[in-house]
Formats: sequence, C-alpha cells, structure tokens
Amino acid sequence: MTEDSDIHALTREGDSWRIVVAGVFDSYHLSEAMFPHGVDNGPLITDQASVERPEVMGEFLIADLSGAALHQMAPVFADRFRAAGLQDTSSAPQGDEPYEGYVRTWPSDGADAVDLMWQDALRIHVDNWSDATVQHIADQPEQTTVTFHYEDGTTYPLRLDQIETDQRPATYLRNIDTHLVVPTEETWVPVLNLRTCPRMAYLRIEFQNSQARREQMELGPEYLVAEFTRILEILRPTRFTNPDDAFPDGLGRV
Repeated sequence: MTEDSDIHALTREGDSWRIVVAGVFDSYHLSEAMFPHGVDNGPLITDQASVERPEVMGEFLIADLSGAALHQMAPVFADRFRAAGLQDTSSAPQGDEPYEGYVRTWPSDGADAVDLMWQDALRIHVDNWSDATVQHIADQPEQTTVTFHYEDGTTYPLRLDQIETDQRPATYLRNIDTHLVVPTEETWVPVLNLRTCPRMAYLRIEFQNSQARREQMELGPEYLVAEFTRILEILRPTRFTNPDDAFPDGLGRV
C-alpha cells in the first residue's frame, strides 16, 4: 500500500499532473495504487522514467484527471491531489439543498450553481490567503489597498475599509473561476467580516489600532508599514478552518 511518504513529488503541468512515486515502476501499477477499486472514465497515465536502485521509483504524467475521480481514489492520493489544487467539480445532484458534505456555490459567469465538497470550498475560501501586500499606505490609511495572495497564484485586491468588523452572516457563496469562494449578499456584494473572514477582519482591526497609536505618538507613515509587516507575521501561519462560519446557513450540510 502506498503511503504519503512514498509520493515524492506532485506538480501540475497545464491540464496534466506529474507525479514521482516510490515502489511503483509502471503506469499499470500506479493506476492500481491510485484506484484500488477501479475508476469510471479514468485518466491517461504514461510512463516518464523509472529506476530500480537504490529503490524502485517511477515518474509518470497523468492526463484527463477529473475532480470526480477523487471519490474513487485511494485516500493517500486523494489528499495529495487536493492539496496540490485538484478540486471536486463533480457537482453532487442538486435538489433543494446540497448533499451532505457539500456546499453550494454560484459561478461568477452566471452559470448554474456548483456544489463542492466542503473541504475543497474551504481550501479556496477568500479568507484562506497565504500572503498580503500593499504598494503604499494611502493618505487615509483605511483606504489603503491590500492585495491578498493565494497558493495557486490568484490575487484579490481589496480596500481595508471594505472589510467589516461586525458578525453579519452572508447569503451566498460566489465561485470566482473555481479559484476563490467569496461570501456575498443577495446582490453579490462581498460580505467580509469577523464572522465570514476573521483573518481579514483581524488585519483591519489591528491596522486600525496601529493607526490610533501612530496618531497618539505623532509618528510618520513608516510606522504603519512596519506595523503591517508585524501583523502579517502573526496571520501568515494561520488558516480559516471553521466551516460553520465559512458557509452561510442552508448552503451546505457538513
């Protein structure tokens, strides 16, 4: 049985995936390891390279791998593919509400709603950013534009005063090109606050506190730049992991 430590590398190359696995030397055995109980409409796996010493190791290119295949994949592979960015877009059959374990999202292009597994939706939630940057501090610091960065290269620019500090729940989840899930009102206006995006809200609150200290001590704008860096050092290692707050009531059953 393949273990997580046996998967030495997994990278996306366009629409394909390159994987290096120990203990597997050809595409047939990789398919058996990935899908021990078989798979519907399975991917195309081609051998790239293999060695037998000092240990058996194979390199493969996987094409036509759909997110729906995650359901039939061995857990160790499914976890690694999800972490690498493969999303389950199989869309559970839509009734009055999503199936258990799914949340409903609405694509930004106006297409029909898509139900995602809640783990996938939470992973691409807008508050699960990996970094944030500012070009400069605005004359009115609350109007400073912060660009949030995500692990897949997506960016989301936002003015600090667009982040609220209340606990108002969202109504919908906007799905932006399957890269970001954003909580919104019925009119698709983002709802970014302490409840729906606590990491963003903490950034704004701490920045407000820093601005108050700057005014009290009559410090220059460089103080706010240093404070922004300090706040990010606190927030970067954290992630938004509470599905009860991430997903509006009625949009999912976790």
